[in-house]
Amino acid sequence: MPEIPNGSQSTGLPSGQEVWDWFVALVPEQFRPWVVIAGTAIVTALIVLNYAATLLRFFRELRSWWKKKPAEEPLGADEMPPPKVSFWTLPIDRLTRPKKLPNSIPILTVAAMKGGVGKTTLTANLAAVLDAKGKRVLLIDLDYQGSLSHTVTAAANMAVKASAVDSLIDGSGTSEQLLNSVRELGTSLPNTKVLTCYYQFSDTETNVMIDWICDMRNGKKVDDVRFRLEALLHDRTVQDEFDIILIDAPPRFSTGAINAFCASTHLIIPTVLDAMSAEAAVYFSQDIAATRQKLFPDLELLGVVPSMTYRNETFTRRESDIVDYLNDSLKKFWGGNSVVLSKANIPRKNAIGDAAGLDISYLNAGSRRATAEVRAIFDRVGEEIFKRLNHE
Repeated sequence: MPEIPNGSQSTGLPSGQEVWDWFVALVPEQFRPWVVIAGTAIVTALIVLNYAATLLRFFRELRSWWKKKPAEEPLGADEMPPPKVSFWTLPIDRLTRPKKLPNSIPILTVAAMKGGVGKTTLTANLAAVLDAKGKRVLLIDLDYQGSLSHTVTAAANMAVKASAVDSLIDGSGTSEQLLNSVRELGTSLPNTKVLTCYYQFSDTETNVMIDWICDMRNGKKVDDVRFRLEALLHDRTVQDEFDIILIDAPPRFSTGAINAFCASTHLIIPTVLDAMSAEAAVYFSQDIAATRQKLFPDLELLGVVPSMTYRNETFTRRESDIVDYLNDSLKKFWGGNSVVLSKANIPRKNAIGDAAGLDISYLNAGSRRATAEVRAIFDRVGEEIFKRLNHE
C-alpha cells in the first residue's frame, strides 16, 4: 500500500489517488462501470432524500403556522374570580351625601379596565360630534396620563401646562372655581370646554384616598371624598352652563374613577372585540356591580362600544361571537338583552389611530377624504349612542 501523502496525515482520511488505487485493485475491470453507476445513484438518492426530508419539515411547519388555531374562549360571567371587598364600599352617611338633581343633564363617563381600547379617542370624537351640533360640552379628564387633555388642546394649538381637576376631588373646589378653571378650545371646538389633567393628579388621588381612609379609621368627621365631584357637577350653576358632560376615567378604581361613577348618570364601556378585552369588560362590570348598589345605584350602562373592528359597519364571524358573549355575560350585571351598541362600532383606520394625542380625527384626519370618512364613522357612532340615551 502506498504511503499516505502529507496532506492526508492531518485529516486521517485516504487521498483520492489511494481510493482509486484500491478501487482498481479490488474491482474487476468488467464490473467497474456498474459499480460507479450504482455508487453515483446511491449518493444521488441520499442527497435527494435529504432535500425531500428538509422540504417536508418546511411544509409541515408552514402548514401549522398557516392553519388557524382555535380561538381562546373568554371566561363567562359565572367563571370570573369574585371581586374583592373594596374600601370604597365603606359606610355612607346618607344625610351628608350630596343630592343629585332629578333633571340632571347627561353626565357620561367613558371607562374601561383595559388600556388601548380607544377610550380617549371615543371621548374626544364624541365631543367633536356634539360640538358640531351646537351642544355645549364640558370635557373632564380624570386619567392622570392626560391623553384627552393633550388630544383636545393639540387640536386647538394649545398645550397642557397643569392639572385643573385636582380641586374637584381634594375638597378645595367650588362650582365657581370649576367654571373659572375650564379652558376654551377656540375655533376648533367653539362650544366645548375642558378641565385638563396632568401627571401630578395621580399623587392627588393617592393622597386624598389615604387621608380619607385614615380619618375614617380614626373616627374623624370629614366630608366623603367619593362624592366631591358629584356635589360640584350637580350644582345648578354648573349645569346651566352646559348641555352635556363627558368624563374620561382612568382604567382603575382610583379616587378619580369612583368620583366619576358617583357623579355620572350613564356609563359607556369601549372594548376591542377580542377575548382578552372582552373578559376585561365583563370583569370591569362585575367590579362595578359590586359597588354600584351602595355608591351609585342610579348609574346606567348606556352601552358597550366596539372599537378597532375589522369592518366598517359589520363584524367578522369571530367579532360576532364576542358580541354575543358580551351581550350574554353583561346582562347579568346590567340587565337587558342588547348591551353592545352593534351599530356604533369604530373600525380600524390609520386616520383615527394616527391622530391619537395629536389631533381629533373628526376635525382633521390628514386629508379631506380621510376626514370625511372619519366624520361619517363618528356621526354614526354618536347617533347610536344618543339614540339610546334619548329613548331611556
